[in-house]
Amino acid sequence: MEKKEVRFLPKKIDFNFDFITTDRSHNYIFGDLKSVKEFYNSGLNEDELEKKLESITLSENESLNNQIKNYFHLDVGSFPGIHIYYSKIKEKLDFIFIPSFLFEQFGAYTDNAKVFVNKNEEFKNKILDLIDSKNTNWTKLGQIKTPSLNLYFGQPIYENWKYDDIEHDFEFKTHHKSFDVYSVLADRSKLAHLYNSQYNKFSYVDLELLYRSNDHLPKDRAFHGILILGNSKSSDENI
Repeated sequence: MEKKEVRFLPKKIDFNFDFITTDRSHNYIFGDLKSVKEFYNSGLNEDELEKKLESITLSENESLNNQIKNYFHLDVGSFPGIHIYYSKIKEKLDFIFIPSFLFEQFGAYTDNAKVFVNKNEEFKNKILDLIDSKNTNWTKLGQIKTPSLNLYFGQPIYENWKYDDIEHDFEFKTHHKSFDVYSVLADRSKLAHLYNSQYNKFSYVDLELLYRSNDHLPKDRAFHGILILGNSKSSDENI
């Protein structure tokens, strides 16, 4: 598995939690804002859309295929909302981490104890420890180009929908003209303890309900999530 130095350490960074929900779909598109708009407005029929989404669907177990250039499609399971972690440099996005370990997890989805708040600094530092390549295994899945220096993360297109028909809550400016995409593999019991230790009334994570991408893994390992990391070699000169 490929290793890479984690650029967002030390931990004194603009690191935050957020929650994305489409209220309609369990699928998401992430990528270059201009390219996503063109995709939404391309007027593809239902069969064409289905084939397109199949060709750009990201899996933690596979490399990105050649059709993933500016954006990818992500199926997150049964709930229409997911947590994300992200960092900014000078108010512009540096990375996004999508914790697929929490897909299908009702406890994490409802967040009764309000664990995912940005003042929870101790928890955030522990999260970073289990993203850090010193403590985990990274596998590079590929790269997406972001020439517009703006990113979109939200619901995928449906037949006869245009970009103006969808929610636009998650558009990010960035310094990076490309992002490397990694799967992050960590110790399964450490991940469960990290999330479940935050609340003493019920578990945020049920290990029997792990997302299907973990099915082939040894029982002591699990995907913590997908890291979409700004490529410093392609950043604009003002970073």
